[in-house]
Amino acid sequence: MESRPGRAAILLVPALLAAGCGREERRAAEPAGPAAATVGGRPVPVEWVATAAAQSGGDVDAGLRRAVEVAALGRLARERGEERARWFDRERRALLVRRLLRREVAIREPPSPRDLDDLRASYERIRSWFVRPEIRTVEHLVVVVTDPQAGPAEGEPAAWEAARRAVTDLAPLARGAESAGAFGALRPLLEARLQREWAAAGLDEARRPQVRLEHIDPFDREGPFDEAFLAAAFALPEAGAVSGPVRTAFGWHLLYLVETLPPRNASFEEAVPEMLERGRSAMEARRAEALGNATRERHPVRARPELLPLTMGGTGAARP
Repeated sequence: MESRPGRAAILLVPALLAAGCGREERRAAEPAGPAAATVGGRPVPVEWVATAAAQSGGDVDAGLRRAVEVAALGRLARERGEERARWFDRERRALLVRRLLRREVAIREPPSPRDLDDLRASYERIRSWFVRPEIRTVEHLVVVVTDPQAGPAEGEPAAWEAARRAVTDLAPLARGAESAGAFGALRPLLEARLQREWAAAGLDEARRPQVRLEHIDPFDREGPFDEAFLAAAFALPEAGAVSGPVRTAFGWHLLYLVETLPPRNASFEEAVPEMLERGRSAMEARRAEALGNATRERHPVRARPELLPLTMGGTGAARP
């Protein structure tokens, strides 16, 4: 059957860079017995899979993937000129694989010209992280006096005043919130205060506004929000601070500052160390995926897991 993700897919494993990745080759350098898979028409013997499975704690799926990886990448490595001598014939394929991965997947220290080209491409994709204005994230409690969908609340001037009183009454308690979760937990209290103020104003209970708790994703000073909302958000001194009552075109708000990201203007050269620290594994994973695609195109894989005597319901421990 054709290979599929899981049992027979070629998954490029960075661990193949380790010195022991070729042990299955050393134990069975020459094909023998039935083939558990073929790579570009060449067999991957069951014995190789058995040895690889034993090294993977008895995981037959992992053993099959590993044996196929080494066989496929060994062929690709030879095609790309990695083979330079014949004296290591018994371990040739595993050695070629390690050399291929070091050359085409691993990022060098210091970065090679190819590494820098890939880093520059990544920098352009995520440039907003390195060149950006100040960014803030907030949560807010709001009494929605004017809902664009439902229309204004009954008795608009009185409704606005009732909402203001409710928010103002809650503000001192909100300032004591020690986390965004504690701030959000105040929503029922704001609803209770609004209900009290609404009744005191003699307004129709059926027209009482909603009280909402909303998380606002990161935004800058040009964010698409009411000017009063933006001014209040950027006036908060530090994460954990709570604003006083803020009136916008929609209602009365209390804002909780979740996070502040300071402005940045890092050039590519300045960003390289951080990109290497944070993004090395992701970049190597993209290279590995590209290498895997090239391998599959050049050397189609067919797997025959039914020939594996090690399987127990699809996966299982290696037999003695």
